Amino acid sequence: MRAIVVATGNCPAMQDFTHREPAVLLPVAGKPFLHYVIEYLVDSGITSIDFILSELPEEVEQSLGDGTRWGSKFRFHLARDPGRPYGRLAALAGSGDEPVVLAHGDRLPLWAMNGSQPRTELVLHKGEWTGWGVQPASALRRATDQSDEAALAATLEGPPASAELLLSVRTPEEFLEANWAMIEKRFPKVLMTGREAGDRIWISRNVSLHPTAQLTAPVYIAENCRINAGVRLGPMVVVAANCLVDDESILSETVVFPGSYIGQGLELNGAIVDRNRLANVKVGAAITVADNFILGSFVENRLGLAAKRTVSRLTGLFLLVLLWPLLLLTWFWRLVAAPGPAIRRKASVRLPAPDGLEFSTFDLISFCGSPEAHKRGGRAHEFFLHFLPGVINAALGHLSFVGVAPRSPEEIEALPHDWKKLYLTSVGGLITEAYVVHGPSPSEDLLYSAEVFYTATASPRRDLGLSLGYVARLLGLKRGQESMLPLSDTELEEEQPLCQKPPAP
Repeated sequence: MRAIVVATGNCPAMQDFTHREPAVLLPVAGKPFLHYVIEYLVDSGITSIDFILSELPEEVEQSLGDGTRWGSKFRFHLARDPGRPYGRLAALAGSGDEPVVLAHGDRLPLWAMNGSQPRTELVLHKGEWTGWGVQPASALRRATDQSDEAALAATLEGPPASAELLLSVRTPEEFLEANWAMIEKRFPKVLMTGREAGDRIWISRNVSLHPTAQLTAPVYIAENCRINAGVRLGPMVVVAANCLVDDESILSETVVFPGSYIGQGLELNGAIVDRNRLANVKVGAAITVADNFILGSFVENRLGLAAKRTVSRLTGLFLLVLLWPLLLLTWFWRLVAAPGPAIRRKASVRLPAPDGLEFSTFDLISFCGSPEAHKRGGRAHEFFLHFLPGVINAALGHLSFVGVAPRSPEEIEALPHDWKKLYLTSVGGLITEAYVVHGPSPSEDLLYSAEVFYTATASPRRDLGLSLGYVARLLGLKRGQESMLPLSDTELEEEQPLCQKPPAP
């Protein structure tokens, strides 16, 4: 038996959330809604499905493939008008009169369909047509290009069949209700991803859940999510894949789309969050939040970080090939002239890193004997004893060329609380804002200001500017904004840094 699924994505009430994907692919309990529709059809004995698409058809085809993963065969067809796509039904119905399942990809009724012995019927919920039914091919051939859904329903045949529950993603209210029905297990004929860690508490793979986080059922957390300290989720919360919920936030009756960041201390109720887009379903309003520290895209940050690390690794490999004679000569000179081991290793934390969990570390390589020697050193000291060996770490992917200074776990724990949280969200690098602007020995206030400024303005353009500034400082073309010795209290007041270092806890 075969089915025709109208999956045009024509849901005007959901247009705030359909810029990157059509409505039929909106996430319900961590999975695209259309996948539930397909699973329901396949479970009922459907082996061949034709899809009528309109909005963002390439996204649907990429999400579904050819049907092999469901043991079925998929074919895709394009309708020009998403509001009147039913003219395609006449061509897809064929010349015979075999029964065909007619479905809409933005709705899913709980209906007892028998694929082995189909009978003509229309599926109703609360007296209204659900967009589903079993029809003879001859009834579908009566559809025209001018038919809308109401006109199509008037041409269909068969007695009514009642659906006790209808899931839908056509409006924000129906979208939220579809999520609640899934995580409350009110729709039994679907396959949930993840494991049920407790009664109606679903946790998928690779979820980082802080010990102080509180979950009140029903809650669903998809894969690769991080739930930070003091967070309270539930009841009625769905967090889709690749999301970060920051410290002390409280979410109830809320759905979070994939790749979203929920900032620290937010309280959301009856909301839909799509990265920096926030809709309050209860009041019927939607806004775009410009401040990425409140709401933002976690996926875009990850993709940018991956790209930055890839560029740094390639650049590091290139510089190793180019500068290995200098690196070898420097190592030999330190081996002969300096007391102690020539190569020094410092356990440094990989950034960005989660707060409150065990840090992942790497060995930062240098030829310098102590931090005090680094502060007293000049341009040659910086280049030969720190930058050259550090290129090895960059080539290995341990850190980037531009970022904040690498620190050990002990040094990070000694930072004031606000500074520590800021530092752990940044990226470690060989070239730092603090060195380029202030030299090798900035005061703590200036160091904090520099790291705040870099974290807030990090971009490829900013990294390029700092790289050029680093070269200029090494060549003596750039003067420092402070002396090589620590500044006096009076001089610190005259500097007027952009930000003041937070007080120690």
